Amino acid sequence: MKLTLRITHEFSDWLDTQEALTQKRVRARLERLQNEAHLGDHKHFSGLTELRWEGIRMANKKTSRKPRKSSKENFAHLPVFDPSKGLEDAKDILESLIECLKQNDLESFEDILVAHLRAVSKTRFKSKSGLGRQTLYDLIQGKREFNPSLKTLGGIFKALAA
Repeated sequence: MKLTLRITHEFSDWLDTQEALTQKRVRARLERLQNEAHLGDHKHFSGLTELRWEGIRMANKKTSRKPRKSSKENFAHLPVFDPSKGLEDAKDILESLIECLKQNDLESFEDILVAHLRAVSKTRFKSKSGLGRQTLYDLIQGKREFNPSLKTLGGIFKALAA
């Protein structure tokens, strides 16, 4: 099930002000939400869903205290958001993955890598990395615990650096 994501202008402006790694983390989580309908840590209110991240916070905005009726029509004017935009550039992804490793943030490492693999040509990535097609799909589908071997990581970094 693929969801359609819509964002507010405030969110778009906020995302543009964040550092590159934070942008990748947010886009990767939204990409997973769009493709897997996996909300993670979240809260529902007034017809909206607020996603929460550890260590990432959008500035507090004053909102109306009076709850409004919500319906799809209220949000139809908001632009559709494509989270995979910004996740195709191999050099940016390589830098982000290295930064995740430096920070021992394996969850973001997995999210960013999987989102990148979904956004690019698997055939091209396979030939650059020397990894098997099944290995790439195992990483994307997450059927097993995310624990790639050094050989797999080496192939991933080789493909991203190429």
